[in-house]
Amino acid sequence: MRLNLILCFIWLLIAVPLLLANLTPLQIPDVPVGREGLLVGGLAALLALYNLARWYASRSRRTPPPPATTKRRLDAPRLEYNPQFDFNRPGPKTLKIDEDE
Repeated sequence: MRLNLILCFIWLLIAVPLLLANLTPLQIPDVPVGREGLLVGGLAALLALYNLARWYASRSRRTPPPPATTKRRLDAPRLEYNPQFDFNRPGPKTLKIDEDE
């Protein structure tokens, strides 16, 4: 979804100035310097990476897989009919012998 990509850029807009002000000697007006600024900047960077990963996962899910190539065996051996392995036919008839006689 595009929403994840938009959220990624919003979180980056929050994270980059906070991390730059706290990790470099660069002075940015109205950006808090200290432990809280570093923590919020790191959290915003993690959320930006999370939204980027979700956007990438949804993008790869939308693309259809390439069509499978079917290979036909041209020289496939022909199957021969073998009556011994034909289990649909009735078996040999046996004579019943009465044992009482």
